[in-house]
Amino acid sequence: MRALTGIEQFNEAFGSNFSDEEVDTIGGLVTHRFGRVLHRGEKVRIDDFVFEILRGDARQIHVLFVRRAPNVLQQQHRVDGDDEDELRD
Repeated sequence: MRALTGIEQFNEAFGSNFSDEEVDTIGGLVTHRFGRVLHRGEKVRIDDFVFEILRGDARQIHVLFVRRAPNVLQQQHRVDGDDEDELRD
């Protein structure tokens, strides 16, 4: 996903409700939440989403990979050993 994707467009596509009061783009959201520009390969979790930086430079993020984070029940199953192979990313 392009980091310049608007927050409103992201919310519509993913059914999320991130605020666009402080930032306009999904890349801006990630940078704002962590207080710095993240580097390629870094993964961060914001609410129910994991964002992986695929491309960027010293000033901004350009491309992100976005996926829903595993929920707590799935993480609990992994700890208990149930369905371990099915839950790996």
